[in-house]
Amino acid sequence: MSRSRIKITVWVRLVLALLAARLVAFGCRLFGHPGTSLPGVVALKIFPGLVQFLVPGYERVLAVTGTNGKTTTANLLAHTLRRAGFTVAHNAEGANMLPGVATALIRDCTRLGRPRSRVALLEVDEGSVAKVFAAARPELVIVTNYFRDQLDRYWELERTTALLRSAVAGLPGVTLILNGDDPLVASVGRGHPRTCYFGVLRDTAPAGAVPSGTVSPGAAPSVAALPGATSAGGSLPGVSAGAASPGSTSPGAAPPAAPAGAAPSGGIPDQVAGIVLKGSGETREGRFCLCCGTALVYHYYHYGQLGDYFCPDCGFHRPVLDFAAFDVNAGDALRFSLRFSLSGPGSSEPGLLSRGFNRSGLNSGLSGLQPPAGGSRTPEPCRNLFLEAPLRGFYNVYNVLGAAAAALTLGIPAGCLKTALLDYTPALGRMEEFIFQGRPCTLALIKNPAGVDEVLKTILEGRTEKALVIAINDLAADGRDVSWLWDADFARLAGARIKKIICAGRRAADLAVCLKYAGIDPGRLALAPERAASLKILAQQAAEGVEELYVLATYTNLFPYAGLLRRWGKVVERGAAQSMPSLS
Repeated sequence: MSRSRIKITVWVRLVLALLAARLVAFGCRLFGHPGTSLPGVVALKIFPGLVQFLVPGYERVLAVTGTNGKTTTANLLAHTLRRAGFTVAHNAEGANMLPGVATALIRDCTRLGRPRSRVALLEVDEGSVAKVFAAARPELVIVTNYFRDQLDRYWELERTTALLRSAVAGLPGVTLILNGDDPLVASVGRGHPRTCYFGVLRDTAPAGAVPSGTVSPGAAPSVAALPGATSAGGSLPGVSAGAASPGSTSPGAAPPAAPAGAAPSGGIPDQVAGIVLKGSGETREGRFCLCCGTALVYHYYHYGQLGDYFCPDCGFHRPVLDFAAFDVNAGDALRFSLRFSLSGPGSSEPGLLSRGFNRSGLNSGLSGLQPPAGGSRTPEPCRNLFLEAPLRGFYNVYNVLGAAAAALTLGIPAGCLKTALLDYTPALGRMEEFIFQGRPCTLALIKNPAGVDEVLKTILEGRTEKALVIAINDLAADGRDVSWLWDADFARLAGARIKKIICAGRRAADLAVCLKYAGIDPGRLALAPERAASLKILAQQAAEGVEELYVLATYTNLFPYAGLLRRWGKVVERGAAQSMPSLS
């Protein structure tokens, strides 16, 4: 077939695919469906190379992947880019497999396949990175974390992390922005020339000198040199959860002496002052070093397997953080300080600019992406920013960090980032707030043990009386295997101010059994598989004086519950009075 004939065939298939996708999208809207994936499914049937054809039209292609926090991180970054004056094509609804990505790009392009936006920001399902990365060829990839999720689809974590490494290996010029607190994610960056890490420091980061006791990259201390450190998933003799071990340094006291052979690390200073094990009932994924198989040792956890870790055998450890949060306040809104290093002076794992990142990497190619005003970025050793975002929950620190790291790397001015975070509106089901029966009612997505643990910790803050609907489905989008319920730390609900827990969804009975064996008084449980019935029981709780209501739902329950709460209640608009009930 001649070249001109091939070109004509491609254009015919493109036009037919776009036309068919738009017809399907119109039909979805007509019947009240969001139509976030089906148009892409149809278009890819007609033109399988559609995504590869469309993405070269964008100046930059960015991607966000991981298990939890993808949608929030991607939406935060998209919002920041738009506030900086850029147009962004984005699968904001969370349809993150290849058809969802195709749908987002189709929605953004003209009838002839020309993009309207300058940047494509793609949220990518961790099981779809091979297909999507190969098609979209992103230049910058943010990875939030890796937890066990939907075992019927992803199997164990070794498989999903290997899939990510393989997908990244096919992108030789990609820049990685990785969660350095997660050993599963950090291991992906080993040996990659364009990698930076974000994470959370346990204490206030001191300005200036690196404190003694800082663990040096490449010189991991022995267990004996760090008294009180613990292997993942277990404690060393004499170490109990929530308390420093004998010989360890208590918080606020001078940090322990540097281990033999450890040189001060550069970049952002960290501390090893005091060792506290938090949330011993939580599931710890990634207990073993992915490099040598030895059990990891932790100085401390933030949640799940996220924290400050090292392998006592091969030297793998939490990397020096290029973007580090400290002084975190996670109340009704998120507030923390961010210290970032784009030059990494003196670091044995240098920051971005000293790795040649700015000279030959992504940033040097962003001349067309520089913000309209004040967009030039001067390399600086370390800078501090105070950031605020209207998000609840400590876990959202990582989402904000990932988005902030990407924005600053792209050259977005710090002032613009701060402003964008302040007026960000959370996406559907990410602690979305409603007023239901005159009470504040929060809708949250849950889908795996780590996510459940963090949501429960967030909603159990405060001393008000609460009632919950927990709706568990086992459809394909939720994951057919619901055995993960037994790994979630539902026991923390037993002693809390929880007046009623309504078990809903297709697996309501399984959940009720799980809650019973977690120690929840059966008298506080109600079984109502139907959504409407479950909300009616929740309404009764409000009428009886319960002050806060929550709906925790798996993915296929999320949109229906949001629809019911909008119909029977009202959405809390940002900045509007929330009609909070009196606490008297």
